[in-house]
Amino acid sequence: MPTYIEPKNLEDLIAHEVQRPWTRDGKLFLTGKAYAVGEVLSLVEGKLQAFDPAGAGDAGVAHAISIEAVNATEDDKRGVAIARGAVLYEDELIWPDAITDEQKAAAIKQLEARGIKLVDSA
Repeated sequence: MPTYIEPKNLEDLIAHEVQRPWTRDGKLFLTGKAYAVGEVLSLVEGKLQAFDPAGAGDAGVAHAISIEAVNATEDDKRGVAIARGAVLYEDELIWPDAITDEQKAAAIKQLEARGIKLVDSA
């Protein structure tokens, strides 16, 4: 019998939200990739994009967490992200592959400054 693996959903990611819709921002996701639920994002010129800890300017600032899969491979696409006032499970976040421990710690502080607290899921 085949095994069914449930895709990641919001209950896997969000421990608590202060008040919907205040915690969420609907914005354009920058063209060029498919974004996953739980992906750490930056906000550059009004568009969400994959967080790049080595990026210049706002590209190197953790701003939000995607709460839906957004396929922006061909065009900018509208999607929703947690931008403030939430408690999220840290082990459900998707970080850049090459992120260092120091960069990750700095990004977590940036998220905390926006009111996004990360906790263990255990």
